[in-house]
Amino acid sequence: MKNVVTLLLLAAITLTYGCGSDDDGPTAVEPSAWEEDERFLFENKVQFNSFADDENLFFMGRQFMSHITIADGMEQIEISGFFLQHSTQFQMPVSSELFLTANERIALITSTQNPVSDVSNFYLDMEKVDPGFQGFDFPHFSRSQAMAINSRNQCLIPYVTEGHWNLLLADVTLRANEIVDTLQTQIYSQPNVSFGWTRLNVFDDVFYVSRLNGTYRIDATREMRQVTDVGFYRMFEVDDTLYGLDFDELYASQDGITWAFIGNLDPVFSELKFTKIENKTIAFRFSQIWIVEETAEGFNITELDNEGLFGHQINSIAVFNGKVYLSTFSGVFSKDLEDFFEEKVVTEE
Repeated sequence: MKNVVTLLLLAAITLTYGCGSDDDGPTAVEPSAWEEDERFLFENKVQFNSFADDENLFFMGRQFMSHITIADGMEQIEISGFFLQHSTQFQMPVSSELFLTANERIALITSTQNPVSDVSNFYLDMEKVDPGFQGFDFPHFSRSQAMAINSRNQCLIPYVTEGHWNLLLADVTLRANEIVDTLQTQIYSQPNVSFGWTRLNVFDDVFYVSRLNGTYRIDATREMRQVTDVGFYRMFEVDDTLYGLDFDELYASQDGITWAFIGNLDPVFSELKFTKIENKTIAFRFSQIWIVEETAEGFNITELDNEGLFGHQINSIAVFNGKVYLSTFSGVFSKDLEDFFEEKVVTEE
């Protein structure tokens, strides 16, 4: 299995960088290009993150949160300024009902439905929660989101105290769909024996936190347990299997608790980010996009068309109202969902 996985994935990486095909089959249909969304220009051009459900599409920019809905068959957009300006080094999280920002010692929990209302904003003073608070310990943008929100509206916030790395878990409830209350908070603390919390991942209602000496799991019971002594660079899900990448090593788990080494990969895989579109696993890096499919022999990884994206760094991918949207540092781009899975056409010079 080790050799098969390694060979398949290395072959895919080679293909990514432009190897053509000797197939003399029918001429491929010219794929549709990605188009820039003119609703996101000027000061709202830089977009760090996004989230979509059946009724809402949210974008987290540098200064604004943009909310797109459908009314009378037409899309409408509402743009709200952040109460707290956050650093551009970090990717702040957004979900169907909440988004998080932070500055200095305040973590701000905000309802997505009415973010400009005072009652929709809960100011979590970390010094009151933990008098030993010395600062947030957010992962850099390139590693993961700065904080995390799960499907139960639980928020995970990393920070440091003297000699310790810590996580604050805050249960959040909404009254009248917009009034934010915190129900309960819990602190997890680890001695500062190595590097701090480096990556945050969330799958449904389960958090995974990785540092260099291991990966930890926090489930719906609020229990935190170390599930492996491997600190995963990336985590992703294909079908019902959870995978963790440790630089050039691949691990797999069916339950998120027991992990097994599968094989070695090209280290470039640890630089990919992953998401799900139409229940299919999608990887992306810079301006490239791939679909990741599991086979009996390993993985089949196919690059998708990215015409119109060269030079734009993809930060997140979301699907809304029949379109796929990409947030980038240089605008929002979209194409029809039915065209999203078109393979990239590579021609020989």
